[in-house]
Amino acid sequence: MTTENKEITRLWLNDLFNEPTRWDRAVDTMAEDVQWHVEGSTDISGLHNDREDFRPRVIVAMETVLESVEWSVDNIFAEGDLVCAQSTGKNLMKNGIRYSNRYVHVFRIRDGKIQEG
Repeated sequence: MTTENKEITRLWLNDLFNEPTRWDRAVDTMAEDVQWHVEGSTDISGLHNDREDFRPRVIVAMETVLESVEWSVDNIFAEGDLVCAQSTGKNLMKNGIRYSNRYVHVFRIRDGKIQEG
């Protein structure tokens, strides 16, 4: 199960950040009642209570702000239904400013879908 959960996570990160044409597939990988937490104080920060809340707030924000994204998964660990992914994003914003960061995402996978992140 942990191998499958790691692959679900890896594909989701790739679809969301490296394949803009696959954003719908990334969202469909999330459970309908997903609980998605975004830390910080940005327009997309806070708790998203389901994927229909996630889609307009996160995907539209990414479309609006990001010119290009170069994303890589550096490490991925899984135990049971929990998956932890360390990744690096090298982003170019539409205003010309580079935004690069390292991330840690923690996912809970249930029945082949992302339940929490």
